[in-house]
Amino acid sequence: MEITNHFYNVIHPFLPMTYSILGLREAITSGLGTGQIVQSFFVLLAFIVVALLLLWLGMNHLQKIGNGGRSQLDDNQKLQDVEK
Repeated sequence: MEITNHFYNVIHPFLPMTYSILGLREAITSGLGTGQIVQSFFVLLAFIVVALLLLWLGMNHLQKIGNGGRSQLDDNQKLQDVEK
């Protein structure tokens, strides 16, 4: 981080790769304790939970505005007639 510009130094703590690298370093070198590994694990777990929550909200929104909650595959007979 010493050779990067100010922008990357500011966003560095908010990126998941930061914590995966820290955890990997501690796991490889068997550092002074498990504190960094546990912290990295829980931060990455929080990133996963937030990403899944945003995905769920986005997919629900898209489903509501798309077909009113109805799939295009619900009426298979019409789809088969189009293929013939």
